[in-house]
Amino acid sequence: VFNGKVLTASSMQAAFSPVVLKNGKESNPKYGYGWMINEFRGWKEIQHGGGLPGFVTYLNRFPDQNITVAILTNASPSHKLNPQQAARELTEIFFGEEMAAQPSFIADKNTDADLFDDYAGRYEYRGGTVLTVRKEGDQLFAQLSGQPRFEIFPQGKEKFFWKVVDAQIRFVRNDAGQVTHAVHTQGGQRFEAPKLKEEKPVDIAPSILGNYVGKYEMNGTTVEITLKDGQLYMQVADQPQVEMYPRSATGFFLEIVKADIVFLANEAGEVDGFTLEQGGVTYNVRKKK
Repeated sequence: VFNGKVLTASSMQAAFSPVVLKNGKESNPKYGYGWMINEFRGWKEIQHGGGLPGFVTYLNRFPDQNITVAILTNASPSHKLNPQQAARELTEIFFGEEMAAQPSFIADKNTDADLFDDYAGRYEYRGGTVLTVRKEGDQLFAQLSGQPRFEIFPQGKEKFFWKVVDAQIRFVRNDAGQVTHAVHTQGGQRFEAPKLKEEKPVDIAPSILGNYVGKYEMNGTTVEITLKDGQLYMQVADQPQVEMYPRSATGFFLEIVKADIVFLANEAGEVDGFTLEQGGVTYNVRKKK
C-alpha cells in the first residue's frame, strides 16, 4: 500500500488526506479514506487500529520518514498493553532523537483562581461522554465519564494541562465574556467541546418515582431502574449504576453522559417503557413483563 503497489498515487493522496466536510472544515478528528491523520512530535502520522475477538492491532505510518510500526497482540481486552501507546513508545525508542522535543508545561502560579468559577461545569465530549470541571479551593479538577478525577493546572488564565497525560484544554468565551465551549488537545488531535447548560433537578414524590422501578429491554440488553433513598438509578447490563435526575414527572437526565430519558405509559396509565436519547440516537426501551 505505502509503496504504490496497490493504489495509484492520486488514490493514496486522497486516502491520506483529511476529508473536508460540507461546511468546508476538515473532519475532526482528521480522517482520510480509512486512515486517521495525526502529528506526533513533529512527524506526520497515519494510523489505524483493528481487532477481532481475542486480538488487537495497531499500525503507525510516518510517510515522510518511510517508517512503519505495527503492533499485533493476542489478548483482548488487553489490560497491560495499549497497542497505540506501544507503537508510539517504540517510535520514540528508535527515533526520539530525530523527532521534535516533547512539549513542556509549567503551571502558572500567578493565575487568578477566581477565574476558575467560570470554567466549572459540564462539557460534551465525543460519543456523548461528559467532562465535568469543578473548582475546589484554588484548584481546578476535571473528570471524564467513567474515568478518575484529576487536577488540571493553569498554563495561563484560560489554558490548562493535565500532568497524568499529555493533554491540554482551553476555555473559550463569547463576546459577552461567557464560557461557551472548550478546545481539547491530545494525541495530535484537537476538538471543540460545547459547555452544557446546567440543570437543577426538580423534586418528585417517591411514590411517582417508584412507578419507574423495574427491568427493561433495550436491543437485547437489560436495563434495570432502581430507587434508593429517594434517588432513581439506572444500570445497563453489568455497567456501573448511574443517577437519574428528574426535570419533570416523566423526564430525566444524566450527568456523567449527555442523555435524556422520558418514561412512557400505556392506555391504562401503567409505565411500559421509556425513550433514551444519546449521541444523536433515540432508543425505544420496553419494560419487561
